[in-house]
Amino acid sequence: MSKLIACIMLPAMKLTNKIILVTGGSGFLGGHVIEKLKSYDVRVLAPSHKELDLIRLESCLDYFAKKRPHLVIHCAGAISGLLQILDTPAEIFDTNVRINLNVLKAAHEYQAEKLVNIGSTCAYPGELPTGYFREEEFFNGPMHKSVESYGFSKRAMVVGSTAYRQQYGLNSMTLLLTNMYGPGDVFSVERAHVASALIKKFMVAKRNNEPAVEVLGTGKAVREFLYVEDAAEAILLAAEKYDEALPLNVGTGEERPIAELAQMIKELSGFTGRIVWNRNGPEGALRKVSDVSRMKEKLGWEPKYFLRDGLKKTIRWFEDHYEEAVSKI
Repeated sequence: MSKLIACIMLPAMKLTNKIILVTGGSGFLGGHVIEKLKSYDVRVLAPSHKELDLIRLESCLDYFAKKRPHLVIHCAGAISGLLQILDTPAEIFDTNVRINLNVLKAAHEYQAEKLVNIGSTCAYPGELPTGYFREEEFFNGPMHKSVESYGFSKRAMVVGSTAYRQQYGLNSMTLLLTNMYGPGDVFSVERAHVASALIKKFMVAKRNNEPAVEVLGTGKAVREFLYVEDAAEAILLAAEKYDEALPLNVGTGEERPIAELAQMIKELSGFTGRIVWNRNGPEGALRKVSDVSRMKEKLGWEPKYFLRDGLKKTIRWFEDHYEEAVSKI
């Protein structure tokens, strides 16, 4: 039995009447989590950077001492598309590790009832025999070199979460989310994950009547894509229902080659030009797909949005907020 599975099991949590801190509440995922929380009878804390500087331990300890959150949903961190990970690996690693350590320490020091860490499937080994990410194989090999700095910071979160659970009994657990997309995302080609980056490329090309859109790689890499509203719903369900040290995948389990994704976005955006593949561009690991069987078992839940439906809503939002979406970097 792995050390993760053998860790302390803690009781489930009900969200009613709780004080809930959402770190990164002004960001893409955090904003959607806060929106979902409006239907709960809870008090939500979504501090600005001025109120809570997560990189400074003193700021974290002071904020937790004053506010005493019962539940912390830790969405904050340096968000990273493949290009930015390759360009600023030290900055991404430093920021995420510092934030994660500070949140863990503050949650323990001021006796939070539960800490829900938002991790990433980037932290899985770059190659697995089955090609599926299974939670019990989380530490079974090195990460893909293209995402190592970002992935290691997320892997360290799992190690820290487990350590605090073992030594102090902190009810801390980690959800491993796959590639997200949806309204309000950062659509920067450098910072966004592939779906949102491609939406921006095709929408801008359509607006400017460009003849072609360049897409990095060969199109053969396989990914899965999770609509952000589904992600937010899963996080709140897990906050109530999931209390194990072993991380939990949150995804669709649905495999999509990047070429298929690009073609779907092209059609839905109304772009009529060509797709040009830049085969010299980076494309990361060739296959990243989650096994979501434990998610379905533990949460009694699965995503509502099929990829085409989620992309339609996202593209419609992009059209309605074009200037905002294009300028956000």
